[in-house]
Amino acid sequence: GRDTIGGAGGCGKLRILRVRRVLRCDGNSVQNSGSCAFLTTHHDRLTRLSRSRLFRGMSPEELNLVMERGTILHIPKGDTICSEGEPGSYVFVILHGSVSIYRKSKMIAKCKDYDAFGEMSVLNGRPRSATAKATTQVELLALDEMEVNKILGSDIAVRFLLNIIQVLSERLEVGNTWIATS
Repeated sequence: GRDTIGGAGGCGKLRILRVRRVLRCDGNSVQNSGSCAFLTTHHDRLTRLSRSRLFRGMSPEELNLVMERGTILHIPKGDTICSEGEPGSYVFVILHGSVSIYRKSKMIAKCKDYDAFGEMSVLNGRPRSATAKATTQVELLALDEMEVNKILGSDIAVRFLLNIIQVLSERLEVGNTWIATS
């Protein structure tokens, strides 16, 4: 099966077993867990989403459409968001916090506010190429494959795809540099 959010599912069966609250993006929420609390309004989320490279150059109306199609997740520090080798059908955008990306138990990247991850599995239909773990408490916007396909069928598709291509080419360049210096 593909990703499911909440319940006993995980990110390939979204292994988010301790999500404290899952919300649609239509208002305010408060998330308390430990010493950190999220108090994020819809407007704050739109502002943060506009800073993500995946959504660069989109109008407020287009960003609002993306937010309406997504789900907000609050992930406790230390939780695994998705696991290498499992099927994946969600793209995640970090609205607040940081996530470490691991391949074969070795950290290969650290994502922070406004970064996205998980898009490769959604675009190529292959299993997750890495594991993502919350290194702080994290607020994510999760877009499932069906919602991404709706975006790709809309007026913002070209801009969205060009942004994805830019992000992936930057990652490839970093990987090539790492290989060349190893």
